[in-house]
Amino acid sequence: MPRRIRLVIADEPLQCLISGKNNKQCVRHYRTKNYGNNYVGNWDPHPFTPYKWNPKKPNEDHLSQKGQPGGISYKNWDLMALSCDGNGHICARVVDHYSDVAKRNWHEQPQLWVFGYDMDNMKPRGWYSTMMPLFNVEAESHDDIINATKELQELANNALYQTRSQIKAAWFEKPSDAKGDTSFIDLDFWQKTEEAFYLTVSHIAHNINQQQTALSSEQAKYWRNTIQSVSEQLFDNYALDDLGDVRSMAKRMDARGKLMGWLYGSKNIKAFNDNHNLIAAKDTKHAK
Repeated sequence: MPRRIRLVIADEPLQCLISGKNNKQCVRHYRTKNYGNNYVGNWDPHPFTPYKWNPKKPNEDHLSQKGQPGGISYKNWDLMALSCDGNGHICARVVDHYSDVAKRNWHEQPQLWVFGYDMDNMKPRGWYSTMMPLFNVEAESHDDIINATKELQELANNALYQTRSQIKAAWFEKPSDAKGDTSFIDLDFWQKTEEAFYLTVSHIAHNINQQQTALSSEQAKYWRNTIQSVSEQLFDNYALDDLGDVRSMAKRMDARGKLMGWLYGSKNIKAFNDNHNLIAAKDTKHAK
């Protein structure tokens, strides 16, 4: 059961860092007690929390989005920034409110501050905080932008999975039995592709606002090339950082070849190329 929280109020003057108001009392600590209330049901739209649900089962409880191991990255951007019943998610009410108030009057790129605890059995494992850009789009265009964005995220997720798998194949004799935390590979991937992702999403927002195709061939090519380049770079950094013996090197080069085969000849890459009228990359010597 959730725990009850009791604030510890101290008779100590302090100035509020948010409002600037001077107070005679302050709160620096709190106490928790077990056997609290278990709040269930749908609380969305919530002022500060995005919610997600299964669009095929809209009557089921909607789930609030919380911090997760590995932090917050652009793979969550559409959920944090846009609302779409068809995709089963709604952003925090404050985001929609800002978009309505500041509509068509954005003199600079607004940023959404996303933060929260990663909790395990009601105990914090970590605190995550990041900034995400917001783009000026009409509410009726949210579905189109989300669908185009999910294509980018899907390609990135698949590439990361293949990259991580082949790095483990290069490291271990039995990769499937290998234990240990490899989330640092994921974090490195998300960070190295983040700038390219948001640039590509800005193209999507602009193009859809102009009633054009979500991405031009050149814009889609930029994203594909970024994914390929970063994946190859991460493998080389983590799996080929030392020479090792001949047998070890042969194993690692075999893993690299399989990764290159996926990056340049997989069904996922070919489908992305076909969707955006792209010619396959010239370096296809490892492709199957």
